[in-house]
Amino acid sequence: MDLKDFLDRLASAEPSPGGGAAAALAGALAAALFAKACNLTLGREKFREVEADVRRLLDQTEALRQRLVDLMGADAEAYGQVAAAYRLPRTTDAEKAARSDAIQAALKRATEVPLDIARACRDLLRLGPEMAVKTNPALRSDVALGGTLARAAAHGVRFNIQDNLANIKDQEFKTQVWNELAYILAECDFRLDELGRAMPEYEMKVPPAPRA
Repeated sequence: MDLKDFLDRLASAEPSPGGGAAAALAGALAAALFAKACNLTLGREKFREVEADVRRLLDQTEALRQRLVDLMGADAEAYGQVAAAYRLPRTTDAEKAARSDAIQAALKRATEVPLDIARACRDLLRLGPEMAVKTNPALRSDVALGGTLARAAAHGVRFNIQDNLANIKDQEFKTQVWNELAYILAECDFRLDELGRAMPEYEMKVPPAPRA
């Protein structure tokens, strides 16, 4: 599916793709911006001293980009499994029990996919500070935008996870997921701040409000 088709489906009344796939796309865009910074650094004489480091960063970034692209499809698939579980028959007690088990399993899977998206975005942001320092300075704004998109994607899937956890009965699973997510989001915030400190200083002066 090309980008236009994806956006058309995202904007449509179709239940899938949804927010999780959109978050994974944002993360993949972040990784692509990081990769651009690396590719416009490699092979240039003035960056020879950091060539090995930048190549390593590129390899890690591209692996995460592919991971996030895969998660776009995984999110849509997980939603389909939840929808299918809710459509199961519930006439007899046995059917009701089987349906309930299927729903719980599908909801857990639908929770694990956005958590994987958050993990991948966190891993990408871990590269951000070094990326900002070692890649071509002309691409610092691209790196900063990539970091911002990765943080937004990680924070965005929080709400997908929250919706699913509200309907999951396994308290141990809920606690484990929520605690891990809290750590991931806190680290994403920290890493983006760290990346921002690598940007050149600029004090923006806010103009006075116009008079009526």
